[in-house]
Amino acid sequence: MTGEQQAARLGGVAGFVAARVEAVLQGRRRRAAVATALAPEIAINAQELGEAQLERVKTPVGYPRDFRISMVMFQALAAHIGEFPPAMTSDILTFDGACARAEALYREIEEAECAVAAALPGTAERAIGGPQC
Repeated sequence: MTGEQQAARLGGVAGFVAARVEAVLQGRRRRAAVATALAPEIAINAQELGEAQLERVKTPVGYPRDFRISMVMFQALAAHIGEFPPAMTSDILTFDGACARAEALYREIEEAECAVAAALPGTAERAIGGPQC
C-alpha cells in the first residue's frame, strides 16, 4: 500500500470517527438543552406539590385554590424524553404521571365541593375558603 493510499484510508477513518464524535456530542447537547428546559418546570411542580401537601396538613378541609401543575414544557418536549438514559427517562415519566394525577385529583375535589355547594346552599360559606364554583 502506498503512502497516498494509507493517507486516504487514514483520512477516511478520521472522518468517520469525527462524524461519530460529532453525533454523540450533538446528542449530548440536545439532551442538555431538553434538561435545561424541563428543569424549571419540574422544580415548580415539585414546589406546588409540596405546598399543596403542607396546606392539606394545616387545613384538612378544602385544598389550595391556586394549585396548578405546569405541563407545557413537558408536552412540548415529550418526543425528546426518550433520548435520556432509561433510569432518568423513567424518573421523568414517573414524576410527570404523579403531577398529572395530583392535578386531576385536585380538580375532582373542586368539582365535588361545587356539587355539594349547589346541593346544600350555605355550606360553601362554612367551608374554609369555600369552593370557587
